[in-house]
Amino acid sequence: MFTMNKNIWTIEKRKRQTEIFVTNRETESIFVGEGYNKKEYQRSMKLAKVICEALNNYEAKKLPQLIT
Repeated sequence: MFTMNKNIWTIEKRKRQTEIFVTNRETESIFVGEGYNKKEYQRSMKLAKVICEALNNYEAKKLPQLIT
């Protein structure tokens, strides 16, 4: 039997959209940057997208896991 214990990583904005995190919404959150001005926000969002994509690719390689 296979299970789908996939942790889906997403981008989350907190504190009035000024703090950017990558999170799996279960156990971990990674602070990426702040978005107090437009340039800083764009840079942080680009970095968050790269991190999010890399973590999702990593999680996808771990699946499917066999439950015994």
